[in-house]
Amino acid sequence: MALSLVFLAIGAMFIFTDELVAQDIYLGKDAVKLGGTPGTLVNDASTAEIEAKIIALHTDGEYGMYSTLERGDPNRATIIKGLTLRNSLNMAVMGYGTSNLAIETGAVIVLMGAGTLLFVTPIFLPRQDRGGKRRGEHGSANSPPHLT
Repeated sequence: MALSLVFLAIGAMFIFTDELVAQDIYLGKDAVKLGGTPGTLVNDASTAEIEAKIIALHTDGEYGMYSTLERGDPNRATIIKGLTLRNSLNMAVMGYGTSNLAIETGAVIVLMGAGTLLFVTPIFLPRQDRGGKRRGEHGSANSPPHLT
């Protein structure tokens, strides 16, 4: 029974994750072009991917690729900031994939705990005979035991 409770606790720990939501990022107007809805909170892999593409549209579309700019171009810093944001959002997309795996693993562990608890608990509970007496109890010291 203790093992089943451990499974339940570990499974519950795997299920709860919410770091990207704490960043309070919302999709911009350009989300419509990419299949998103403006004003939607970035809280899953698909919205993080859309936001990364929006940033790419803004930086690459306005300034070009980083490798095409001259060394002294002041827009290189803006592109680097955009790349950093895009990389962070792409890491969030990968993180959501990993967290989905962890959540599914947690759910399986919870089911293992619940199954173990259901399987083991009857072993430790006293059983009742048809006559209402617990198994192993007898009517008197001289009477033979009941066979069930």
